[in-house]
Amino acid sequence: SANTLPGILVRFEDLVGDAALRAETLRKICAHLRIRETPAMQREVQVRSGNSAVTYQLTAEDRTEVMARTRDAAGRLGYEF
Repeated sequence: SANTLPGILVRFEDLVGDAALRAETLRKICAHLRIRETPAMQREVQVRSGNSAVTYQLTAEDRTEVMARTRDAAGRLGYEF
């Protein structure tokens, strides 16, 4: 179809959710890319999920600005503020 993009939507929540959801998301990514899933990929997703070396603190004004600029796109993707 003309509206189909050559990609898949991967939600952040699906990569940092529970182990079964992470595994399923990795399988979908590999299938889409037509590559073989490896144990190294599984380990990397497990180690990286929910792990950030840097913590960013947004001010209330920053959060308001981000929400204002992303509200339409977020709504189309099923997110609500």
